[in-house]
Amino acid sequence: MDNLNLFFNPIIIGISVTIILIAILAVLTSPFLNKLKMGRTEDIQKQKENLPPISIVLYAHEQTTTLAQNLPVLLEQTYPSSYQVIVVTDKDNLGTEDLMKQLCSKYPHLYVIYLPTSSRYMSRRKLAITLGVKAAQTEWIVITEPTCKPHHTNWLTAMAYHFNDSVGFVMGYAALSNDTPKFWQFEHAMQAYHRLCAAKHQHAWSTNSPNIALRKSMFMENDGFRNNLRFARGEYDFLVNEYACKTTTDIAIAKEEWLYEDEQSKEEWRNLHTNFLAIRSKLHGHVGYCTKMFFYSLLPYISIITSFLGIAGGIMRQQWILLCASVLALLLLIILRTLLAKRVNKLLENSIGTASLFFHEIAYCWHSISYRFQYWRADKVSFSSHKL
Repeated sequence: MDNLNLFFNPIIIGISVTIILIAILAVLTSPFLNKLKMGRTEDIQKQKENLPPISIVLYAHEQTTTLAQNLPVLLEQTYPSSYQVIVVTDKDNLGTEDLMKQLCSKYPHLYVIYLPTSSRYMSRRKLAITLGVKAAQTEWIVITEPTCKPHHTNWLTAMAYHFNDSVGFVMGYAALSNDTPKFWQFEHAMQAYHRLCAAKHQHAWSTNSPNIALRKSMFMENDGFRNNLRFARGEYDFLVNEYACKTTTDIAIAKEEWLYEDEQSKEEWRNLHTNFLAIRSKLHGHVGYCTKMFFYSLLPYISIITSFLGIAGGIMRQQWILLCASVLALLLLIILRTLLAKRVNKLLENSIGTASLFFHEIAYCWHSISYRFQYWRADKVSFSSHKL
């Protein structure tokens, strides 16, 4: 009887249940838990009539080689309606000027705007986008980067599938190069998936993919970047945060709608994160995001620690229920989080091995701390466009 009471000790059972519940909570905090469905190619192909005219706007700063590689792909889209590509660039870059002259002679739908030499109290990127949107002769504007290009000539047609009377803003996806470090691919996919899921439920607040579209009238009526002129970067986040909430937002995640980014340097990757940390508190919805990411990062560690403590305690005290529950909790955490990440990894076609996915999830916490440390060390003046 004593052995039976020892075996079914209510305290041990309570501890065992708690360990399992912590593991389940750690799984439920995964941003991969939500489901997104890829658009169907046949649906996109059907709608090739009555597509609106479109303008593609991008800003190029000392990126002559990148423009030479990627811009022709944007200029050679098989779009059934009219479209124009507007490149905003710096006047004093002779290489870019020569390239633009060559391309303009070949592509009549390419337009070039040269920026003034100075832009006080406004970042050059925001100024470039503003000038590009103002110059556009169409209602729908697609905004992207010179470092991005589609892999399909029907990319613009696929994007235009979403440009209807009931939609005012479209968020797309930009995939990283397969040469990008695996953790970068994982982090980018996780954050993009989280943001796209939010946009799907009409709670768009940010994007990490330079592949968005909006109506010119909405941008002009609300004075463009008026509410965030003091920040040097964050133009895509601010556009989503400012305008996606004012209208119905659609997401473009069919593979034909993807853009593909060139490989980034370590400095570019670091700047991407420190700039986001500089503007994050100004974005509506950032509190919910930070809370979710906090528990997403923290709970797996709590689950792992409690599971190992349970395993050690179960062995030392011969509490087999505690031992089995702790092993079960650890397996649930690893297997379920891996399966969820694998589903999204496959959906977004990342070249990340399944066996490493859980370790990338665990590493996310330390990378986040590293980004914050780099931001704290950075000169805060560099994040402002109001430099003296």
